[in-house]
Amino acid sequence: MLGVALVATTLPGVFTVDETHHISTVVALRHGRVTLPGTEGLTPSRELAFFDPTARSVEKTPIAPNVPGLYAWVALPFSLFGVRGLFALNTASFLAAIALVFFYTRSQASQSWSPWLAAATLALASYSIEY
Repeated sequence: MLGVALVATTLPGVFTVDETHHISTVVALRHGRVTLPGTEGLTPSRELAFFDPTARSVEKTPIAPNVPGLYAWVALPFSLFGVRGLFALNTASFLAAIALVFFYTRSQASQSWSPWLAAATLALASYSIEY
């Protein structure tokens, strides 16, 4: 229920720069490539380095995002539902991480409250909620 509430109340927009980079890999994959469509033939310039923040300059086009490509393969089915579909994937991943922390802590802890504290700490006191 928490996941449904999070996805339903999320504003459809980009919150962090990471989301832009991850979405760019999905866009490239939907066009059957690993480079960004629409960047071929552009004059190489510093402005195109947005997709590779470690680059001092862009030497050639088309531009390839500097993000692991596996996300695009996992996110491709979710992208059929637009940005909300990608938010659903992120929310499911967030909830799965909380569940993994809970069950792992439960298997290792001697106190019954420890898994609840560990799961709550991940959910409420980490940067995970941003994604």
